[in-house]
Amino acid sequence: FPQFATNFTILIAWMLYPSTDFLYVMFSGIVH
Repeated sequence: FPQFATNFTILIAWMLYPSTDFLYVMFSGIVH
């Protein structure tokens, strides 16, 4: 469930800020 919530938050964030750089930062934060 926590993982789903995280993915959902990222999805909303992507919709609000459709930026490649933003997605890179978000995914980098998850990886690291």
